[in-house]
Parts: sequence; structure tokens; C-alpha cells
Amino acid sequence: MRLESNVMFKYKTDEFYERHSVNGHMVGHAEAVGNIKNLNEFRDLVTKLTNSAKRGINKVTYRIDLNRIVTIRDTDDLLKYKSAAFPDEEMSVILSTTGKILRISDINTLFKKEFPKFFFIQHEYNCFCPIYLESFDGHDVLVHALDKDNIVIDPNLNQIWPVATNQPPIGLINMLSKTKEKVY
Repeated sequence: MRLESNVMFKYKTDEFYERHSVNGHMVGHAEAVGNIKNLNEFRDLVTKLTNSAKRGINKVTYRIDLNRIVTIRDTDDLLKYKSAAFPDEEMSVILSTTGKILRISDINTLFKKEFPKFFFIQHEYNCFCPIYLESFDGHDVLVHALDKDNIVIDPNLNQIWPVATNQPPIGLINMLSKTKEKVY
């Protein structure tokens, strides 16, 4: 029996595509799910999301959930190719494609021109409350207030919330640098 390990990081985020149905309604909410192997591939994912935000609906913020998964397989088993996957660490970051913290007062500026009939209940938050934009379907806006547990990064992976550090979050770097798993 010769065991071999493989480490992957599964990501999940909501992504928007600008599409319209036959009767003109906005559709296009899609979930992006995939695997990355390291920090460089995460950087490529962030670049892709930032570029897609510049086309069509500017989602501005993306919550990216990351899970570290270790797969162990027996390389001597050439008949069944069995393997076992073990979930390990989990982490979430919020990407701000503009490199700035979004506030409630920014919502009107963001959507009013292109979507004059969009709907947003502002009274739940004060105007200076930092938020991330969870979803927008062309009509309804759903936001969540940021708290101290949220980590927001800019397109260069620099942390901008809760404290701007001008470097990637330590937890993200530590997690994505664990690309090997020793097996016995």
C-alpha cells in the first residue's frame, strides 16, 4: 500500500451574467463553483471575477467561500482506484472589485441610471454602514452589513476590511499555502 495525498481548494461564489428572458425580464444568477490549487490560481479567480464585474451588471462585491479538501488514495490499487476526501479548513472572503468598501449611500449611484425601477429598502441601515452586495437581479437589491468577522479584499488580494493592511489576509495566505499533506 502506497498512499498519496492531493490538496485542492474548492471555491463557491455567486456570479452574474447579463441575460434577458423572452419577455424582457433580467435573468442570469449563476453560481461559480470550482477547484484551485494555490494562491496563484486564487489570484486568477479574483482577476476573472473583477473583469466580469466590469461587463454587464457590476456586482461590485463577491463573497468567495473556500474549503481546503485533502484527498488520499492508494497508488497501488490499480483495480478500484479508491480514494477518500477529507474536508479541512474553511474560510470566506469578500472581493470588492472596485477596491473600496461599499456603503449604503453608494447603492443609488450604482444602479439608478441603468435600472431606474430597482427596489431597495434603505431604512434598515444608516447611510455610512459598510456593506457587501449579495445579489441584484435587475430589480431587487439584497445587501448585508459588514461586521468585524468579515474579511474584504481588493482585486490585488490586499485586505481592506476590517483593517486595511495593504497586504493579503494572513489567514488566506496560510490556508492557500498548505498545498501538501503528509500521509503515513
